[in-house]
Amino acid sequence: MKLVYFITPAVLWILGLIIGTGKANFLIAGYNTASKEEKEKIDEKALSKFMAKFLFVLGFIQCILPIAQVLEVNNIDVILIFENILFFLVAIGGVVYMNTGNRFSK
Repeated sequence: MKLVYFITPAVLWILGLIIGTGKANFLIAGYNTASKEEKEKIDEKALSKFMAKFLFVLGFIQCILPIAQVLEVNNIDVILIFENILFFLVAIGGVVYMNTGNRFSK
């Protein structure tokens, strides 16, 4: 079993925990480059909670391949393709969700 495959999910979960506290919002792309006036318009607590949940989901998706290897599934290539497509779709969906509808405005 390759423990290396568990590094990415662990990093995503750790970042999710850190960002979820609201003390590391500077790690959120777009928020860290916003001016003070733009930052004042954003509900930081809601944004950090969403980003934490988003990173946890992406971390769980990244666990699909290591779990399949532990279970010795035969079609690892198919699972890798499925995992990558799912990760891509969830990432795009999350970005679209964050940037539409003024969900994080005060």
